[in-house]
Amino acid sequence: ETQFVAMSLSGSLANGVLALGASSLKGKAGSLGLSGSIDIPDRSLVLDAKAKPAVPGHQSAPSLPIALSGSWAKPKRRAEMAPASAWMAAH
Repeated sequence: ETQFVAMSLSGSLANGVLALGASSLKGKAGSLGLSGSIDIPDRSLVLDAKAKPAVPGHQSAPSLPIALSGSWAKPKRRAEMAPASAWMAAH
């Protein structure tokens, strides 16, 4: 079960395209920032997310950038793991 304690959405819808501004979810497990666009008629998306896990005892845990693009059915996913790997090696 995932529980969110706060959610903030900013965006607009025009011609079937949902443009997301700085949006976020926050919960006990961490936070997720999200921005980009979802093209409803084309069934495609371009989204940038930053997941920041809550790591007990470590306020400085890095965000994990994740990019999603392409069709809804098979979006391409790209995660930038270098900041997390460097942080884990140092801690």
